[in-house]
Amino acid sequence: MNLNNIKVTFLAAGASLMLFACNNNTPTPQPQPDVVVNRLIFTGTADTGGDVKIELTDTKLESVLDGNPNYSGAVLPNPPVLPFHTSLITVDMTDLNYYEETVTINCASSSSNKIPLEWRGTVGSFYENTDGLLYVMDLGFPQYLEQQTDDALLDAVIPIPTATLLGVGYYFNTLCTGSDGNEYRVSFYDRTNPYAHGITTTFSVVNGTVEGIIRVHRLGDGHHPYLDILL
Repeated sequence: MNLNNIKVTFLAAGASLMLFACNNNTPTPQPQPDVVVNRLIFTGTADTGGDVKIELTDTKLESVLDGNPNYSGAVLPNPPVLPFHTSLITVDMTDLNYYEETVTINCASSSSNKIPLEWRGTVGSFYENTDGLLYVMDLGFPQYLEQQTDDALLDAVIPIPTATLLGVGYYFNTLCTGSDGNEYRVSFYDRTNPYAHGITTTFSVVNGTVEGIIRVHRLGDGHHPYLDILL
């Protein structure tokens, strides 16, 4: 028996085992971070030309879009009258046709200028209490009921004036900058305001769209009037 041949055979077998072991050293998959998708982004196309994107930065509202996961069955008397929930808002208008001029307008969010919205679901409109929770008015009794686990928020509108607000609407405007170097004012109105032309501005969570009227005005420009764009 040739001992040298036996040594070569053992060496070859050992090398094969080592190669097999290395090839099976599969790296452990690393957990991927959760991708946060903002569902409070609403888009529309202006009738005059151009695209509009409105984004609400509101993680608190995001957490209850499909219902209140921490529902406890709270009931509040009515009155007092509860206000609507407010959110940080960013508005981007891209390639807007402003009296035959093409301009891109950005309205940055501001903590001192939040938009109030009337959030609606299948059970009615929701209001916000001082505890930060949303409540719906019980039409059968003078009371508010806490948002339940299956009370989804479907859309929102600019609130209309009520008797309790002494006829004051929830008109909202924000200062913006244009790609032409000018400042603009972008405004939203409730449907009872003459500037709304009787149209309800609606933010749909289901469709991710905004439809209605937005008023745009270039500041310091006496020649061009306000431009009411229809989405």
